Amino acid sequence: MPSREVLAIYEGFVAAYELRELSFDETYYDAAVALSAAALRGPKPKKLRAVVDRLEQELGGKIRLEGARFYLYGSQGRLEAHLLAEGLRKVGSIAHLINNGVLRQGGLLIWDEPEANLHPRLAEVVVECLGALAEGGVQIVVATHDYLIADAISRWSEYRDVLKSEASVRFFQLLRDEEGVRVETADRFGELESNPLLEAFLDHHDREQQLIAQQMSQRGRRSSR
Repeated sequence: MPSREVLAIYEGFVAAYELRELSFDETYYDAAVALSAAALRGPKPKKLRAVVDRLEQELGGKIRLEGARFYLYGSQGRLEAHLLAEGLRKVGSIAHLINNGVLRQGGLLIWDEPEANLHPRLAEVVVECLGALAEGGVQIVVATHDYLIADAISRWSEYRDVLKSEASVRFFQLLRDEEGVRVETADRFGELESNPLLEAFLDHHDREQQLIAQQMSQRGRRSSR
């Protein structure tokens, strides 16, 4: 899955990509082809069914492909998918790929920057569902620059007993230095030797604490006059 969602551009995209010069890389074409498959018949594995139910709860309905367009069917009736917020279109894509069998046990999901245009609360739901997919037998590769996403994924191994998580986690970080690109690995996000995401988060926290301290000091001086 590319960083931008595909539901809104789906109509006519495959044909246009095959016949025209478009400024989209092949991942968008692959995603559109995957989304074009019809829903599978029969029951789905329990873990995957639970992911669909959770995502459809956030969506407030079900994503369906009719003709050349995607629609959301919910309590408000039928709504064209491109009228949804982009984050909702992203989770709608995942739900649809489970329903049509592209995402299945033994399958693979590679997702580039799932946090892009995603509400922070919805990001937590996405991480929850990624964990359930992993436990359901889907191998997942996520590329992220987001502290919240990385930290939430790390909880699967940090609090395995509490969360009863069966998902195996491994972090890979690409770093560029004078000798080229090197790779660091760790089982937990905080164990990465060089951690720009964590450092940026801690710097943000420290700056806010400094401002709070300065504000309290100024209030103290005013009150003592």
